[in-house]
Amino acid sequence: MMLLHPLVRRASRLLARRTSRLEPLEARLTLAADPIVTVNTTLGSFQIELFPNVAPQTVANFLHYVNSGSYTDTVFHRSVPGFVEQTGGFTSASPTFSSVSQFGTIPTGAAIPNEFNMSNVLGTVAMAFPSGEPNGATDQWFVNLADNSSILDSGGFTVFGRVLGNGMQVLDQMATLPISNQGGNFTQLPLAPNNQLVEITSVTQDTGILGTVYHDVNLNGARDASEPVVAGATVYIDANNNGVLDPGEVSTLTDANGQYAFTGLAPGSYVVREQVVANHGVQVTAPAGDAATVTVSTGVISAGPDFGQFQTSVVAPLPLPNVSYPLSGDANANYVEGLFVNLLGHAADPASLTVWTEQLAAGATLDSVARGVWDSAEHLGLEVDAFYSTFLHRAAEPAGRGYWIGLLQAGMGEQQVVEGFLASPEYQTLNSGAAAMTAALYNDVLSRPGEAAGLTAWQTWLQTNSPLLAASAFVQSAESQQRIVDAFFSAFLRRGTDVSDPAWVNELETGAATIQDVAVGILSSSEYFSDATVNAGH
Repeated sequence: MMLLHPLVRRASRLLARRTSRLEPLEARLTLAADPIVTVNTTLGSFQIELFPNVAPQTVANFLHYVNSGSYTDTVFHRSVPGFVEQTGGFTSASPTFSSVSQFGTIPTGAAIPNEFNMSNVLGTVAMAFPSGEPNGATDQWFVNLADNSSILDSGGFTVFGRVLGNGMQVLDQMATLPISNQGGNFTQLPLAPNNQLVEITSVTQDTGILGTVYHDVNLNGARDASEPVVAGATVYIDANNNGVLDPGEVSTLTDANGQYAFTGLAPGSYVVREQVVANHGVQVTAPAGDAATVTVSTGVISAGPDFGQFQTSVVAPLPLPNVSYPLSGDANANYVEGLFVNLLGHAADPASLTVWTEQLAAGATLDSVARGVWDSAEHLGLEVDAFYSTFLHRAAEPAGRGYWIGLLQAGMGEQQVVEGFLASPEYQTLNSGAAAMTAALYNDVLSRPGEAAGLTAWQTWLQTNSPLLAASAFVQSAESQQRIVDAFFSAFLRRGTDVSDPAWVNELETGAATIQDVAVGILSSSEYFSDATVNAGH
C-alpha cells in the first residue's frame, strides 16, 4: 500500500476536518571561521575544518605536515567500517598494491601533547597515537565514521577538526571497500578494484571565506548560542555589488550546520550576500546593509559575515521591527509606539499617538488598542500588499486591494484570504500543472523548497484533486501555524516560545483562536507592555 505524505493525508481529511502536520526543520549549532584544508584522494576530495581554538598545538602540527607536503602519496592504511578511516603514516610510490614492502614512512617531528577537548562524534577528525601514549601523537590521524565518543573519549583521542559538507560521502565510500589483512600495520587495508590503494594525492590549505546563516530570534543582529542555524540558505559573492545574484556569480548553499564556505579564492576583497526573495518570509537582520566586504589572504580562511534571518510567515506578514522610538514618561504612549513599530513598521504619528494614549488613559484595555491597530486600514493594507507580491508577483490594483481589505475588516481571517489568492485563476496560471503548483506551495507558503517525498506525493495527489484543498492543507498545516507563532514571539517579545507560554499553535489548529487573537494575545501581555515601555521594544 502506498504511504501518503503527511500533507497529502491532511488534504484528504479536509473534506471531513482539517488536521495534519508537517515535519519541522532541524538545525544545529556551527563553529566560527577556522582554517580549512582540502584532502584530495583517489576516491575523491573532502574538506576538513580545523579547530585551533580547541587544539592549537595539534592544528599547528597538522598544518606543518600539510604545508611541507608530507601527506602527499600517503595511503589510508586502516579501514574499520562504522568506526574510523585512518591515514597519515605510510606512503606508497605506486597506487597499485603489490606487497607491504612498497610502503614507506614519512619523516615525523616531535610528538605533541594531548589536547583532548572535544568528543569523537561522527565526522570529526582526531589524532592517532601509540597504544597507551596519549602524548605520543605525531603524523597519523583518522576520521570518525560514527559517534565514537563512548569508545574513544576516555582514551583522550584529540579531536582537531571535522569534515565539511558532503565530504563524508568519500569516507563512507571508502568504508565499503574490501579489507585485506597484510599483517603488521596493515591488517585492515582497504583496496579498491584491481588492488588500488586509497591514496592521498595532495592536501592543501585553502584560501577563502567561511560563515553562518542563523535565525536571529531576538533580532539583535548577533548570533547567540541558543539561536538555531539555517540550512539550505543561498549565499553568494556579489562580484558587481548590485545586490542581485547574477549568472556567473559564485554561490553556495549552507550545510546542515548552517555554514557556508567559499574556497579556492584568489587573494583580494569580496562582497558577500545572502540571497533572500522579497515577501517570502525572510528578512536579513545582519550584517548592516545586508552584505559585507571580506578581504582574503593567501592560505587563510577569512571570517565571512554571519547572516541573521528574521523569519516571518507569509500568511501573517510583519515588518522588520528595526525602528527605535524615544521613550517618554508615559508608559501608555510607549506601548502605542511599540504597536506601531511592530505592526506598521514606523513610529506613531502625533495625532494617532494622542488618540490611542488617551483611550488607554480613559480605561481602554491593551487588548482593544492592539486590535484597533491590527484592524487599521494601514495594517491590513500592508498584509494585502504582501499577499499580492508573494503570490501574484505584482503590486495590487486599487479595486482588488480594497476588496481584500474589506473582507479582512469584515472578519475574514488571513488564512482564508491567502487561500483565496492561492485558488485564484491568476495564481493557477502562474503555477500551471501539478509539479509547478506543488513547488509553488512549498516556496510560497512554507518559505522553503519541498523535500523529495513531499513533492512526489503532492504531484500525484494533485492529478485527481482540487488545488484549493492542497492550498488549504499547506496554509493550515502545523508547520505554517508554528511559523506564525514563532514569528510573533520573535517580533514582539524578541525570544522563542517555551513550555510556559500558551499553546497558541494548538489554538490555531483547533480553531479556538484566529491569527489576530494570537497576535493580540501576545501584544496585550504584561511581558510585551513592559518591554515596549522600558526599552523601546529592544
